[in-house]
Amino acid sequence: RDRNMVKHSSSYYDEVIDHFRPFSGEPIVGIVEEIVRTGGYAPIKMDACGFQFEGESIVKDITYDRLNWGIVNYVEPWLDELESFASKTDFRSFYQRHERFYEESIALLEDQTQVRNQWDWIENISEITYDHYWITFSPLTGGSHSTNRFEGTSFKQTAMFISGPIEDSQYSTAVKNALMTRVLFTEIDHNYVNPVSDQYLADISDALKDLSTWSTNSNYPSAYLVFNEYMTWALFILYASEHLSEEDFTQVNELVERQMVESRRFRRFAQFNDALLDIYESQTVKSIEALFPEILTWCKEQT
Repeated sequence: RDRNMVKHSSSYYDEVIDHFRPFSGEPIVGIVEEIVRTGGYAPIKMDACGFQFEGESIVKDITYDRLNWGIVNYVEPWLDELESFASKTDFRSFYQRHERFYEESIALLEDQTQVRNQWDWIENISEITYDHYWITFSPLTGGSHSTNRFEGTSFKQTAMFISGPIEDSQYSTAVKNALMTRVLFTEIDHNYVNPVSDQYLADISDALKDLSTWSTNSNYPSAYLVFNEYMTWALFILYASEHLSEEDFTQVNELVERQMVESRRFRRFAQFNDALLDIYESQTVKSIEALFPEILTWCKEQT
């Protein structure tokens, strides 16, 4: 029912539906549907990545208690049902038959996003660093993406959960790759933006106190959440401004602004985007942390 949550328009989706539809009455299907229906799509998808097969058993990775942001693991209670579903549906044979497709998709995503370039760029302008990026994608994922970060005594990791690579596009290769880069970048940079936003909670609430003038997107019900979406997407535009030709940047900037304002209903994003780019270009030493006071002052001045 939700084409943003799940991407329906692919031959792979059709194959999944054809193979698994006969088992739609299995108990775990109803369980997962109820979790998803009540807002648990991202948590259950994230937590699932912390389990793996050992023989016919599904076992938990001992490194992680959970991968979602909450206090409970959404997958762990249902391992018996998942194992039964995997067995009845011959899930592992289906997976093995598609391994070449998965490997080709990984290579295509790496080509379209150039992860190392993003990582180097953002840590060059941030006081925050990570030791490892864990990127998980699915060709079944639509526009519903998420991220989380983890820290041990001597190791910091950030995990991103996104959609698969763009296969067909009306745009040039450079623009298509930039749009796919945006998908990943705006999850990566939450892990650099959000910790700084945590230091400005009162300022953010004050700057965006009339929230309805900034957003009518009900998925982001607080000034903090709205500001972070503005900031992460506008930060991508800063990255794009340094990595695209002028012509390609103009097109990508227009597409991103249109998506944010018209599709995602962040009403003042275009103006915010222009203001942040001006602030960034005026910086002698480029710094994410230094962007905050000026852009928050700009936000407060808007009526």
